[in-house]
Amino acid sequence: MKIVLPSNGYLGTSWVDIREPNFGDLRSTINATNQDDYLFKLEFVSRLANFDKEKVSMDDIQYMYDIAVLAVQLSTLKYVVVCPDCETRISGEYVFGKDESHLVTLSRAHKRCKKTLDGVEYQFNILSAADGEKIHTYALDDDENQKMLEDATVCRVLGKTINEENIAWVNQIPVSIYISAFLYIKANWHGMIMLAKKECPKCKKQTTTRIVLDTSWVKLDVPTLIASFAEIRDAVDFKSFLEFTVSEFNNLKDYVNNEVEEDE
Repeated sequence: MKIVLPSNGYLGTSWVDIREPNFGDLRSTINATNQDDYLFKLEFVSRLANFDKEKVSMDDIQYMYDIAVLAVQLSTLKYVVVCPDCETRISGEYVFGKDESHLVTLSRAHKRCKKTLDGVEYQFNILSAADGEKIHTYALDDDENQKMLEDATVCRVLGKTINEENIAWVNQIPVSIYISAFLYIKANWHGMIMLAKKECPKCKKQTTTRIVLDTSWVKLDVPTLIASFAEIRDAVDFKSFLEFTVSEFNNLKDYVNNEVEEDE
């Protein structure tokens, strides 16, 4: 499936051809439960599409992941939200294509931002998928993970290589520049916004929640994998099963069940 990336080709790639995840892809998530979220998403979508990590943005990776999740979940996402008024837990179901969604793209006219303070010029840059990989790899499994993640992010936004010298430099720059790096990321965020609206059954308050897709949406455990295969094992072998997408699996399962009912 060809999808246009929300970065609009700013870093060099405007679209990718991404395939629907199959059970083999989901099987690979079984041993990835402790991996950094960004690195997990990057690895997962890299299985589904060919792209240069220098030419797509970090937000593009999340968008590709969102598309993959929607394929795995058959465009229906179940969620739980807490009512802001009475704190009642509300279960709901978001259906992509039916419920509200928006695609925010990076303007093609976007230019790198520059800011001068105390005679020093700072240049701000859109982060690529490769930048994200360097940032999260640097901060992985460290006791001060969040601080290192923030410092490494500022390093890359300001165009600096992530090393101890530049991390020390980042900690000496004016606080306004440090904060501006994160404001720049927020101001230039691009990707998909999915909004679900639900009325609280208790107080009738209308609640709107944004559906954010973390790594849990595609992670699979061994019992679920085995149970899924068991449903169609009389029709296909395990190797063939791993090549099935969720939609193909459901179609075959329905066919097998119908055949059984007719035989009865």
